[in-house]
Amino acid sequence: MTEDKTKDSAFMVKVVYFLYLATFLGGMSALAGVIIAYLFKADAPEYLQSHYKGQIRLFWIGLLLTILAYFLTLIGIGFILLFLILVWFMYQAVKGLKLVSDGKPLE
Repeated sequence: MTEDKTKDSAFMVKVVYFLYLATFLGGMSALAGVIIAYLFKADAPEYLQSHYKGQIRLFWIGLLLTILAYFLTLIGIGFILLFLILVWFMYQAVKGLKLVSDGKPLE
């Protein structure tokens, strides 16, 4: 793989992380991010594929936990869970951004 293609792929990994973070400003940018991750995963170098796989996993786990937390708001603990999910999701996205910027795979 050429160096330019690796840089382009690393850029797209960062775009997905930023789209995930932008979701908290309102909107559905995480959905666009997971679609990009699915589309670019196959052509990426191995260390970037780990980021794409992690981004896809983060999206689906985050979505499932968020749905569960919304149902739990009926008994009062959902709001706490929603906040914890928000913190966890943001942490994972920022951690991924740091790792990709350092040229390291997602652990």
